[in-house]
Amino acid sequence: MTSPSDQQSSNNQVNSEASQAVSQEINRALDSSAANMSAKTSAELAHIRQQALKHLNRETTRAKPALFDSSWFKPFFQLAMPVAAVALVVVSLQPSSDKAIPALPLAMTTSQMPAEDLALLQDLEFVTWLAENEQEISL
Repeated sequence: MTSPSDQQSSNNQVNSEASQAVSQEINRALDSSAANMSAKTSAELAHIRQQALKHLNRETTRAKPALFDSSWFKPFFQLAMPVAAVALVVVSLQPSSDKAIPALPLAMTTSQMPAEDLALLQDLEFVTWLAENEQEISL
């Protein structure tokens, strides 16, 4: 008694052999028709083939000039695109300060300025606050 898997494998072999036999028969028929082709048909096919090859050659030379050959640009893009992306991220993440440092108030630039006032000038936030509130100080 044979198992179902044995029957399937034998069916596959039969189908494969039948398929090969059909392919061989088709190849013989095509070879025979090509050998028995008239001279006129053979000449027409050769002429059409030559036209197709000329057209194909014309299209390929027009479509891809040597300057823009993709094999030349590929290494460039593989390196340039990541570098450009990193540069864009770095530039976009840098803090931009639109706020300019205000000028030192005129009242603070006299020669009689006490030493503790000079120490306060080292604190940038204090100087900024002082410049913004200069009008209130001079009153």
